[in-house]
This record gives sequence, C-alpha cells and structure tokens, in this order.
Amino acid sequence: MTQTKRPDLTLAVLATILSVIGVLAIWDAGYARAAANGSWIPRELLTHVPATIFAMLCAWGVSKIPSQKIAKIGWWAFWASLAGLLLVFIPGLGKEIAGARRWIFIGPVSIQPSEFAKVGVIVFLAATLAAKPLWNRPRTKDFFDWADRVAVKSFVRALPFLAVMGLVLLIERSPDLDTAAVVALTSFAMLVIGRVSKQNLITLFVAGALALGYFAFQGGHRVQRLNNHFDRWSQANIDTIGFQTTQAEIAFASGGMTGVGLAEGRAKHTLPAPTTDFIFATIGEEFGLVGSLVVIGLLGWLVWRLMSLAGSTESLFGRLILVGTAVWVGSQTCANIMMGNGTLPPMGIPLPFISGGGTSSIAIWIMLGLCQAVVVSGGKPSARASNDQSTLEEAYPEFHRKVSVR
Repeated sequence: MTQTKRPDLTLAVLATILSVIGVLAIWDAGYARAAANGSWIPRELLTHVPATIFAMLCAWGVSKIPSQKIAKIGWWAFWASLAGLLLVFIPGLGKEIAGARRWIFIGPVSIQPSEFAKVGVIVFLAATLAAKPLWNRPRTKDFFDWADRVAVKSFVRALPFLAVMGLVLLIERSPDLDTAAVVALTSFAMLVIGRVSKQNLITLFVAGALALGYFAFQGGHRVQRLNNHFDRWSQANIDTIGFQTTQAEIAFASGGMTGVGLAEGRAKHTLPAPTTDFIFATIGEEFGLVGSLVVIGLLGWLVWRLMSLAGSTESLFGRLILVGTAVWVGSQTCANIMMGNGTLPPMGIPLPFISGGGTSSIAIWIMLGLCQAVVVSGGKPSARASNDQSTLEEAYPEFHRKVSVR
C-alpha cells in the first residue's frame, strides 16, 4: 500500500512567519520617508505585499507538481536562467542603475533575473547530478589512452557545472559579485552530496577560491571598497564611503539588549537602503539583541528544517533540491547580517523573506514550493532514489536516458 507524504507544515509556518515579519519590518523601516511625502505606506510595501501574496500562490501551485516532472525540466531551467541574465544587457529592456545592469523593466514592473537564476541553477544541478550514472575512473596505459577514456568523459560529465559557472560569470559581469558568490557556493554544496569525487571537489574549491579572489580585486571600485571598509571609522571615511556600515553599527549598538522601541529608531532616517539591504539594522536597533536573535533563530530553524528533510528523504534529486535551498537561504542570511554588523563591506544581498523586493520574495517562495513537492513525492515508490544507480534509473527512467547521453 502506497503512502503519500504531506507537505511539511513546519517549513510552511516558518516561511509564513518570516514573511509577515518582513512586511512589518518594511513598513517600520520605510514609513518615515513615506510620511515626508504625505503617506504612511512606504512605496516598497505597495509592491512587496502583492508580490509576496503572488509568491505564496506560486509556491502552493509548484508544490502540487510531482518531483519526477520537475526533474525533467533541468535543462529548460538552465536555458531560462541564461535568457534572463542576457536580457539585462539589451538596451531599452535592461536598465543601468548606479553602474549596475541587474534589472529588466517591463512598464512599471522591474525584475531581477539573477534571483530567478538561483532557482534555475538549483533545479538544473539537482536534475543532472541525480541522473548522472556512477563512474569509476579506468586505469590507462598511456597519455592517449587517458585522453580518450578519462579526459573526454570527465569533460562531458563536468559540462553541467561548467554551464553553471557560465551563469555565475554573467551575474558577476552585471556587475554583481555578491550574488555570483552565493550561486557558486550553493552549486558547490550540491556537488558535495552529488556523488562528485573528492579529488574533483578539491580542484573545484581551489579554482573557485582563486576566481573569487581575482574578481574581488579586479577593478578599482572593488579594491577601494575592501580597503576603505577596514578604515571606515576614520574621519575621512565615516561620512563618505563608510557611512552605511558605520550607521548600521551605531544602530546595533544603540539597540542594546531589548531595543529602543518600535518606530523609535534613527537608522531608517539616515541609511540609504533601510527597507532592503540594511533592514536588519532597524530590527537590531528597535528590538535589540533579543529581537535580532528571534529573527536569526527563525531563519536558522528554517535552514535546519531543510537540512533535516534532506537527510530523511530517499530521493537524491529531492536531497539536492533541499540542500541547495538551505545553502541559498543560509548563505544570504549570514552575508546580510555580517554586512550590517560591519564584518563584511556593503553588498547587495537581501535578508531572505525580510528585505523588500518582489523578485527575491517570488523566487525564494517558488523554491520552497519545489521543496514541498519533493517532500510530498519522497514517500511514493516512483520517487525513490538512492546512491544505487539502478534505483535512480527506476525513479527517473525517461529523464535518466535523456541526460546520460549528453
């Protein structure tokens, strides 16, 4: 008798609570500037609330799709991500803001394709890694034998990851090194559990670290940002390049243990991005260490829940989806909070579920819908998968035949 699993209630409740906190935080951080323009409703809230409602509906719809069908759209997810990232470079469609081309404008609506690319990369890698057959490197007699039987096959097997690195490079050229680093880290974490050899993982890690270092120090503005960050409290930088970080640090320090009280903070009056990148500064100032730990705890609980579900699922595809989502949410949470408290220089990394941004909210909720889909399908015999190749072929027979010949 087959037993169908139910969607994970804990995951849904945590995401909903965080989204509600996000709506309240956006209003709190943005109402002062809205009041100056004769309104008590921040402009960011007028777009974020409908986007979040739409995102939840998308997640509900996606959660109804069997994971086997999701696995079959791996390459389609990659091509859709590539198309979106290329569109930002088309004049008239992509718009440059503060030296960056990260958005597509369709009338009054703006879309950030790199957020949806995170979803595409996770689905693409999960599908290709789960369907890839196990392979033991054969012993070779000479260089030509090695090139024919090992080098060529290794390159073919690495093509999906190389394709993802192409997307990462496009994101970095936006320029958006911070988002590119999140996508690269998420991809590497999926490779760790995706039956990639230790030798290849070490090689990829070293290559990735060198590439990150190269891009981080490429271009005068990035080098200047890194250098000045460590000297942000100097008289020359405190009111210029170090202004955002120092104001956020002052806000955290002012909050103390329990905060200065709702709507009593000053950070939202001075910070240039109080409802997006630096929204956590207002939370820390007005609700103190206690309030900050509540938000961090909820986000940490959601990440832990995703990892716990990944550990209990029988499907390799589902495990990869869940781990990829967990690393995405966890890495962005750490980066945003560390940016706010001065550990990292300013970067355009939103706090998941909390920061204003319709595209970010829709993308992350769609990913949670995919997580629920693999959780539900994980209890069905047709969705079983493990490290045993015969079980993988049984779980995804049609998809396995298509991808294994690539």
